Amino acid sequence: MQAMIFGAKSSPTSANYCLKKTDIDNKATSSEEAISTVLRDFYMDDLLKSLPSEDEAAQLAPQLIELLSRGGSRLAKFMSNS
Repeated sequence: MQAMIFGAKSSPTSANYCLKKTDIDNKATSSEEAISTVLRDFYMDDLLKSLPSEDEAAQLAPQLIELLSRGGSRLAKFMSNS
């Protein structure tokens, strides 16, 4: 399979599994902050992350994009209160 069906009863579980599997498979090549973020800060396919500074957010974003792209996911639609 190369795609997931959204709206099915199993979709939240499948999305969560795919994120965690990507995280585990790339643990050795990704930053600890990116790994921790994927494991702890996603709800289904949404990421909610608060960081102390804009610089830290600007550094983490490309790391997450790269990590998730290795699993075939695309992180998009960033929002900030800054």
